[in-house]
Amino acid sequence: MKRLFLFIVFCICLIGGSVWLCTRSPTVSVVMPVFNRQELVSRAIESILNQTFKNFEFIIVDDGSTDATPLILKSYANQDSRIKILTNPQNKGISYSRQRGLDAAKGTYVAIMDSDDWSVPDRLEKSVAFMRDTPDIDAMSGRVFFFEENTFDKVNPDNSSYTFDKGPNFYTIEMSFANFFPNVASMFRRDFVRQHNIRYNLDFISAEDYDFYAQMILADARLASIRNILTYVRKHHTNSETYYIKMTENAINVRRKLLSRFFDPNSVRISYPSLLEKCFLLDKMATANRENHQVPQEVLDTYYAKICPPNMNNALQLSHPYWSDFIVLSDNNRISRYTTGDTGSIFYIDNRVTIKWDKYDPEVFEKQPDGSYKYINVSNPNVFHVQHPYWKDWMALNSKTHKACRMNVADCAVLRKISDNIVHLKWDNPAYGVEKFRKNEQGEWVYTKKLKTKSKTQSQAT
Repeated sequence: MKRLFLFIVFCICLIGGSVWLCTRSPTVSVVMPVFNRQELVSRAIESILNQTFKNFEFIIVDDGSTDATPLILKSYANQDSRIKILTNPQNKGISYSRQRGLDAAKGTYVAIMDSDDWSVPDRLEKSVAFMRDTPDIDAMSGRVFFFEENTFDKVNPDNSSYTFDKGPNFYTIEMSFANFFPNVASMFRRDFVRQHNIRYNLDFISAEDYDFYAQMILADARLASIRNILTYVRKHHTNSETYYIKMTENAINVRRKLLSRFFDPNSVRISYPSLLEKCFLLDKMATANRENHQVPQEVLDTYYAKICPPNMNNALQLSHPYWSDFIVLSDNNRISRYTTGDTGSIFYIDNRVTIKWDKYDPEVFEKQPDGSYKYINVSNPNVFHVQHPYWKDWMALNSKTHKACRMNVADCAVLRKISDNIVHLKWDNPAYGVEKFRKNEQGEWVYTKKLKTKSKTQSQAT
């Protein structure tokens, strides 16, 4: 009799435990829209199913796929009860599908996934750990790694713990200029979104994620990120031209919404700004913030000082393939990079500037409509080094006027090419006259002699 009683108690506990396991809310709801991804969706699904963190539900919204995607989804759902398939009767778009998945979510946290990407095995583990350790953070993200489809390799997971990267002060300001919050590596608290009625804009066919997180920022959400790579993102250009046009339009509208916290965004030009325009907007934000106090003033002032010189009238903004920064002008054509301190000399030629760096090869930058200067890849930048008995200097050649000028002093001369290895320089200062230079094996032009009279062989200028 006692054994029977114990057996009954055991069965009750077993059944009760099973019911509890089946009915308790998952920690994470992973939401993934999909449309006609029969060749890629399996990889995305398996990257979630193979997560080291197991307590999640996987909500997949099929946005009216017409290929084999529905069959693939059904096959996975039959194998794993954590997968829940929601099907749109027709294609409704990314915003509708994201919102439908969010409405169905039951998890404490919601993680976003795209059907052509791949999450690292411990993405959810690191994200949940960060959210639990920082209860004042409402949304987080990690880094993403972009890959070409034909070079995709699964990378060994990083077993180290997460590493903090950027905090709320960064995102509350930086998101006013562009979306710096990777959606496909993100996770947010579902309760915060529900309490503030934050929803995807159904009118957005792209940039819907930017608008979603802008709504969170306007609701005083605190965003942060970790340094770890969480998602590998497929690079492609298969969307329509309309998609990219709308993405730009939508993103600019989001920027207007965020900038409206500080001033009337219709009073200034709003686009994806250069660093020059960004400093102009930051200055307006800082000035307006002193009256309406949207963010801590010291945050804006510190941010401005970090990237913008105190005297913008004495600086030029350069865009380089590897960096974007200001150069600060000083006397005698000398310059220095604002954030690194790299020094050099500058020379102006029409709408171009040539920088002769003290530590690097000379580089040429061309003026843009917004007043900034963009690096141009010139095989022969018309910058050459000259060795004279009394000086050594770099010279820059204007190929239109055939005039070459020294970078460190204001001496210029008309250059006449005699051969590939010989040039004559007729200096503007009559006291210098005409001088002959020969090119050496190192590519430098070395003084040869002074010419007393103008040579008849000096025919055609380059």
